[in-house]
Amino acid sequence: EKARPYPDSPSGMPGVQTLLPLMLNHVAEGRTTLQRVIDLTSAGPQRIFGIAGKGRIAVGYDADFTVVDLKARWTVEE
Repeated sequence: EKARPYPDSPSGMPGVQTLLPLMLNHVAEGRTTLQRVIDLTSAGPQRIFGIAGKGRIAVGYDADFTVVDLKARWTVEE
């Protein structure tokens, strides 16, 4: 689908919607820690790209956060 010329191609990046669920699955299966996922998805990008006001929950930072049900289950499908 992404190979189609604009504006016929769908917008966005493939995999963005499944990044966090897949990483949380790795946490649940003991392959990584929740702290490492937080670093990879928020604190790390803030550090690498120097994004002001992002990357952590603190006074003076944007209140960007995600609430998840760690016991929920679903299947990624096409």
